[in-house]
Amino acid sequence: HADKCFPILNITTTISPSPTTPSTSTTTSSPSSTTSSSISFTSSSSTSAQVTLNQMGFTKSIKFNEKDIRRMKDLSVEWVCGDIRPFSIFDDVGFRRLAPECVRLGSIYGAFDLMKFYMVKKTISRHIISFADNSREQIKELLSIPLQEHSLTICPDYWTDLHKKMSYLGVNALHKYLSFFGINSLADINIVCDRGSNFVCAFKDFEPVFCYGHRLNNIAKLNFFQNKRKKEKVGAVVIDATNILDTNPPSTIKAEDNDNEIHESSSDDSELSTDDDFANDTALPVIRKKKKFVKVTVSSKNDLLFSQKKITVKQIPISAKHVLQVLNKCKKIVKYVKKTGINNDIKQECGVTLDQSCIVRWLSMLNLLESMLKSFKATKRLLLARNKHSLINDLDLATLKQLVLVLKPLKHIMTLVQTGNLPSLHMVLLCTLTLKRALSSYTSLVDYVNNYCNLNDNTSDKDEFEENEDCESEGIKWFRERFLNLIDELFKLDVRHYCATMLHPKYKLLKSCTTDERSQCHKYVRQQLRILRDEDIPPKPCEPPSEPQQKKFKTVDTLFTCFQHDYAHDNLKDNRVECDYESDEYEYDTNQLNELDQYLIMKIDKSSITNNPLDF
Repeated sequence: HADKCFPILNITTTISPSPTTPSTSTTTSSPSSTTSSSISFTSSSSTSAQVTLNQMGFTKSIKFNEKDIRRMKDLSVEWVCGDIRPFSIFDDVGFRRLAPECVRLGSIYGAFDLMKFYMVKKTISRHIISFADNSREQIKELLSIPLQEHSLTICPDYWTDLHKKMSYLGVNALHKYLSFFGINSLADINIVCDRGSNFVCAFKDFEPVFCYGHRLNNIAKLNFFQNKRKKEKVGAVVIDATNILDTNPPSTIKAEDNDNEIHESSSDDSELSTDDDFANDTALPVIRKKKKFVKVTVSSKNDLLFSQKKITVKQIPISAKHVLQVLNKCKKIVKYVKKTGINNDIKQECGVTLDQSCIVRWLSMLNLLESMLKSFKATKRLLLARNKHSLINDLDLATLKQLVLVLKPLKHIMTLVQTGNLPSLHMVLLCTLTLKRALSSYTSLVDYVNNYCNLNDNTSDKDEFEENEDCESEGIKWFRERFLNLIDELFKLDVRHYCATMLHPKYKLLKSCTTDERSQCHKYVRQQLRILRDEDIPPKPCEPPSEPQQKKFKTVDTLFTCFQHDYAHDNLKDNRVECDYESDEYEYDTNQLNELDQYLIMKIDKSSITNNPLDF
C-alpha cells in the first residue's frame, strides 16, 4: 500500500574499481534520497577504466523498431490471455526485477534456454522452502531488538467460514508461527485486534489495544440500526418504552413493516462483522467523571434512563423512523440497479456508479448514500423510464443530504487515523475529541464538513449541501445526538491512548482533558518508567526553565491546533480551552522533577516538531 501511494525511486549504481575486478551493484530504495558512491582507482600497469554514465545510474535511450515492439506486445497478450493472468502482472515489482535480470544475463551469455537455467516449476517450488527459511531468519534478526524493548506489535486476524464451518488462524496456530520469528511469549509483544468475543477471551491476559476503526464503524452501524438483529430468547423480558420515548403523534406508517424492511435490507450483506457491538471493556480503562452539562435529546427526559445501545426501532420517534425509511429506500434502489445492470446507463447520464452497502466494509453505507446523491437525477430518470415510480417518488432528497452530512466527519476521522507506517495511537484521543466536538451541534457539524471534508469536492457538489444547511430535521437531530451518546457509551479510551498523545510534543499537556485523566496518565507513565529502569531511583531536584518567547506555531494540520501546546505559558490557568469537563488545569511539583515533569516543561524547538512522534 505504501509503495503504491508513495512511489519508491530505485537507483542502481554500478562501481568498477579496476578492470580485473567484477562490478558490484548496489540498489537503494528511498523516496527522496540520493545515492553517493566513492570510486577508487588502482595504480597498476594496466590502464584504468573510465566510469561510464550507465555505471552511474544513467541509461541510454534506445529506439526500438516497430517490429520488435509489436512482437513484445503480442507475446504479452498471449501470456495474459492464454494463461489467464491479470493485466496488473506487468506492474508487479517481481516482474520488473526479473525482466532486467534476464536482459543482463542475455548480454553476458547471449541467447540461452530458460528451461536449462532452472526456470521450471519443480525447481522454483523447491527453492521456496529455502528462500522462506532465509527470509524468516532475516526478519527474526530485524525483530530481535524491538522484541527485547517490548516495542513489537502484531495485528492478528481470526475469522470463520460460515459455508465450510472452518475457523482460520486460531490462537494455537498463532503461537506456532510466531515462534518461527523468535516470539515465544505473547507477553513480550503488543497486540492490536478488534473486539470480537474470541479475541477478547484469548488475549484478555495480555492487555490488547482494540482497533479504533472497527469500533467507529460498528458505532455507525448501531446508530442507524444496521447491525444484524439477534433472535430474542424465549421467555426473555422485553421492556416496551414506546410510550416513554415516542412523544410524537401517531402516524399512518406501520412500524412493524418498517422494522422488517430495515432489517431485511441489512440481511442482504454477505458476512457478519467480528466486532462485538455491545462489548465496551478495555484493558486499561481511564476512570472519567461525569460531565457538568447533560444534553437532552429530541425525546423526553426519560430517554436518559435507558441505554442507547439497547433501544430498538420500535422505541424511536416517528421522525427518526422516517430517516431509516430513506436509508432503506436508497439500499433498495441500489439493489435494483445492481440486479438489472443499469449502472453503465447511469454513468452515461453523467452520474457515478452506485455503490452497494456491505457490512464487512468500513463506511460502505456512506459510500452508498454519496453515490446515490451524486447520481440522483440520472437514477430517477432511468427508474421512471422503467415504471419504477414506487422506488424513487417518495425519496426525501433533503433527508438524504443531511444523512451524508452526519456521516462525512466519521469518514474524515477514519482517514486521519490511518497514518500508514507512522504511529497512530496518539491519534485516537485527538480524533475522538474532534469527532465529539463536530457532532455537538448542527452548526459545528456543518462547519466541520465545509472546512475539512469538502475541500476536494467540486463546486456543484458543494452546492448540493448548501441548500439545506440552515435547518436540521428532527430525525437527523435525533440520530446525531444518539451518535454522540453512543460514542460516550461504547467507546472507552485506554490509558495508553492518553499516554501516546502526551508523548507527542505537540500535545504533551493534554488539553481538553480533565485533571483526573491527566493524573492517571502521568501515574501510568511513571510506573512504566520504573519497570524500564528496573529500580526506583529518587528523582533529582531541578528548577523549571525560564519562560520562552511566544511565537506563532506554524503547522499544516490545523484540525488539532486546539489541542497543541503553544509553548508560551507553562501554566494553563491563563490559557484554558473550553470543554464540557470539570477542569483543564495542570499542576506539577517544582521541588523535585522526574523525567516526566522535565519533559512537560521542556523547551522544544518548534521547527523540529513533525507529525511523527518518533522523530522527537
